[in-house]
Amino acid sequence: MGKWLTIKELSQKTGMPYSTAYRYLEQFDQFFVKDTRARGKRYEAESSATILARIQYLFRAEGLTAEGVEETLSKEFPIVIDGETPSAFPSLEDSTPWVTKEDLLRTFERMGQYMQRLEDKLDDASRTIHLLEDKLDNATELILSLQSKIAELEQGTAREIEGISDVMKSVHENLGKSLAEVSAAQERDETIKQFIAEWREERAKEKAKKPWWKRGKN
Repeated sequence: MGKWLTIKELSQKTGMPYSTAYRYLEQFDQFFVKDTRARGKRYEAESSATILARIQYLFRAEGLTAEGVEETLSKEFPIVIDGETPSAFPSLEDSTPWVTKEDLLRTFERMGQYMQRLEDKLDDASRTIHLLEDKLDNATELILSLQSKIAELEQGTAREIEGISDVMKSVHENLGKSLAEVSAAQERDETIKQFIAEWREERAKEKAKKPWWKRGKN
């Protein structure tokens, strides 16, 4: 058997907090080789470091419960009875690796499932984008249609306004002509009235010049 380490030394060797190393050593005590002759607890260095690292992996990476970790350890490591050292115990270099082939296969399987979920989400996102693009195209067509109708209404209104303006212009011109004709007719009437008045006045003067016995004639 090789070197013996305290809990603090094991926590430093494995790079895990002291409290974590202590909990694992107590919780899975049956898998660790201990030096029962020492006053304080001391553990066989290589095998204990390997088991601690394995426990941490099973908890964190595999997400196993304490029962699951214990079941896995019982398949990979011998159980220590009354502190006795088993005849063949795994070491850090040539024993059960921290990550087994089965662990890798399960990890790859989970990765595949995760990638499939990502692809499904990507497909859903793509379908959503296509739907939004279709809605945008429909909205664009609606806007263009409304713009066209507005332009037609504006053109129609402009034509109507132009037509009304032409009618008003024509009415104004005709009214001007009518007023001019009325004015001309009034001038002609005045001229005629003046001519008749002058003619009557001349006749009256001529009649006054005749002897009284001739005034009744003509």
